[in-house]
Amino acid sequence: MSAILLLLSLLPLSPARAASAEVSSEDSALERLRSEDIPTRERACAELAREPRRGPRVYPALSAAMDRDLSERVRLAAAVALITFPGDDALKRAQAFFQSEPGAQNRVAFTVALSTEPSRLQDSGVTDLIAAMLSDDPSPEVRRAAARGLMRRGDPRALAAARRALENDADKSVRDAAREAIRTLSAPRPVYKNQAWKPKPPKPDAVKGTDPCPDPWAWCECNGPIKRPPKCLTHEDCRIEVDTLIQLGMPCTWSGLSIGTPN
Repeated sequence: MSAILLLLSLLPLSPARAASAEVSSEDSALERLRSEDIPTRERACAELAREPRRGPRVYPALSAAMDRDLSERVRLAAAVALITFPGDDALKRAQAFFQSEPGAQNRVAFTVALSTEPSRLQDSGVTDLIAAMLSDDPSPEVRRAAARGLMRRGDPRALAAARRALENDADKSVRDAAREAIRTLSAPRPVYKNQAWKPKPPKPDAVKGTDPCPDPWAWCECNGPIKRPPKCLTHEDCRIEVDTLIQLGMPCTWSGLSIGTPN
């Protein structure tokens, strides 16, 4: 009997059973979104962004998490999940995130996510939104990330915003990023549908001051009782460093911005 049960367990699910399993999985992820544990809520946002899990309750739940969760990590994860949904309303939610999110490092990370989201590579609304951040965000770090995001997208419609930043921005690093964006956008590379441009990944043992650390990576630096060399990491991987080192009392920065502690 046990052999028969094992054989049955290996058979593919029928369409009805598969749909039921997916609904159950969605229910589980929605329940985890209400967990008291921050990493659990963060992972639930990522799970709910997956296309099969797009029942009528998912979008409102992610919107509520983006607006009201007390953890900046969960708010960011919810905003990143929402931009994977099609339509203009998701872009309106992205704009709301930029306007309401107090943490500059969260707005930097969201700018990177928005500029590289595969389903939005041909969306002119994304270009317009990032261009608005380049003009209006109060943080030079966010404006610099916006200039780099426009360069990554290769959309020549962003040239006007980049030129305004070059002429008017008070921060030299933003003007430098705008100048680089203008150079790229003036001779745009081909942009292929649903294919993101990706810079060459950094070396795993990259050395600050010697090796490049291209956007969307940046130098993650943690200081405390133990001396650790800077690492060229993504924002998410630097967060993991924070989680690993918080017990040692080692604060970290990413791209020069405090990445904080788990909240």
